Amino acid sequence: MSAQSEWLAIPTHLRPGLARYLVHGVRPGSFLRAFVDNDLIDAIARASDNSCAGFRPMAVFLANHAPRGCYGRAGCCSSWLGINHASRVEIARRYFGDAFQAMVADSGIKVEEVA
Repeated sequence: MSAQSEWLAIPTHLRPGLARYLVHGVRPGSFLRAFVDNDLIDAIARASDNSCAGFRPMAVFLANHAPRGCYGRAGCCSSWLGINHASRVEIARRYFGDAFQAMVADSGIKVEEVA
């Protein structure tokens, strides 16, 4: 599957927060932060029923398309947020490929608006 089709498989209510985190470096809410930091017990505890439905599609998208530094271990969220905006956007363009524009649109933030 393409990055874009895997991105679109993520429930629509989860995509904006995940896109803001991955592309723009905006600190995610407690559920998404626990998810990307691989604290699945905390993520499950914080998830709504609708958010639980997003576990598999988010995991598939991240595993297939995201740089390892932005998910998968305790503390990775803080490390990802520490990357400067221009570098993070360049990494995002390279890794997310055909999903990048959809992610920017879902984030509600133009790439140029965050510095």
